[in-house]
Amino acid sequence: MVLDKEPIELRCAAETLEVDVRKAFDGVTRKGGVSWSESAVIDLPAVPDFDADQERLRARAKDADSSWQQLIDDPAWFSPRGIGGFGFLDAIGFRYYLPVAIIRSVRDRRDHGTCFHLDIPPQGELRRDYALEQVSLLNRTQCQIVAAFLQFMNRVPDWPNPYSGDAWDVAFLSYWKQFE
Repeated sequence: MVLDKEPIELRCAAETLEVDVRKAFDGVTRKGGVSWSESAVIDLPAVPDFDADQERLRARAKDADSSWQQLIDDPAWFSPRGIGGFGFLDAIGFRYYLPVAIIRSVRDRRDHGTCFHLDIPPQGELRRDYALEQVSLLNRTQCQIVAAFLQFMNRVPDWPNPYSGDAWDVAFLSYWKQFE
């Protein structure tokens, strides 16, 4: 396994970060928020005779998890299908699914849909307000975890990482540096 060739410091940092994520996000629920399956329905284009509200309810019912911790090792969660996902979650759903993606990314040193969505665009760019709204429910400790996560991923060699270290650093500098 490639991770076995990593420096011990990186493996220890990964273990510490996972423990810190679990503590910082303990008790976070998605009650009242957009579910993962629901995000795919939100992403669908409007078509005649499509009852979006009804479809969203059906999709939400598919997500039977009662805590984000249940999703960490669930192979059915996060299929990169090209629709839905982090870009279509509200602040509640974003905060709920973020620790899952962070832990998975830390464990296998690959992005699980977070790098782009943690890169907060500069003032004046259209996506900035939406990006800030998505992270608006994160408390200071959770923001510190995000900052530590981005710095961790920036240290991961490029070989298992579809984003270069630069992308993680850009995301860190875009907003999260203030929480280091």
